[in-house]
Amino acid sequence: MLATALVPEALALHRLIVAEIGRFPEMGHVLQQAGAGIGHARLAAVLAEAGVADPRWASEQFVTLVLAVPQRRALGPGPPMDAATQADWAARSVALFLRGIRG
Repeated sequence: MLATALVPEALALHRLIVAEIGRFPEMGHVLQQAGAGIGHARLAAVLAEAGVADPRWASEQFVTLVLAVPQRRALGPGPPMDAATQADWAARSVALFLRGIRG
């Protein structure tokens, strides 16, 4: 998930969406339904099977935890993460999420 979000094409699409969402608000809805929404639904289903009380919320928290900082750094503020740093970030994010979701 992290590697896919950080490819140049995905970053370019992200920049475009942020730049144009004010003029084309329906674009955000379409992209949510076709892209991130599908991923959240799949992850939420897994979390629901695991007994997580609010699986949709947990899914959104997980994705934000894994993606927000690496994506922001790849878009410009701060140095981009190299592959080793991305892998470490992802592993540590998953570990933190799993510790927290268990209560």
